[in-house]
Amino acid sequence: TAGNVDITVSISSYNPTKQIALDVDGEELAVWNAPGNGWDSFADRVVTNIPLDVGDHELKLRFLTGQTNVCMISLVYSDPLPPTPPSTPPPSPPPASTRIKMYHELGYFWQC
Repeated sequence: TAGNVDITVSISSYNPTKQIALDVDGEELAVWNAPGNGWDSFADRVVTNIPLDVGDHELKLRFLTGQTNVCMISLVYSDPLPPTPPSTPPPSPPPASTRIKMYHELGYFWQC
């Protein structure tokens, strides 16, 4: 399902001038400074309402100045994108015996 997602990244560093960047599909969406309170003092950085179409996407964290920890990355589906009107009529559905039900998870989470 196409929709908007919110991305949260939890980062830490001893130095508040250390930075990381978040790219999605080659587009830079954010550059964040680390909180600078120590290696185990993580703070969330968030980008909201990122529109993603159906299909594969590349999420990249770039460590611009080094010396930064990442403990968690969370992608949460926030709301659907408006439907795009079809340019041609949709094909007829296949016979009931060949239909496949597909389910899609709407959130992804990684944590150290």
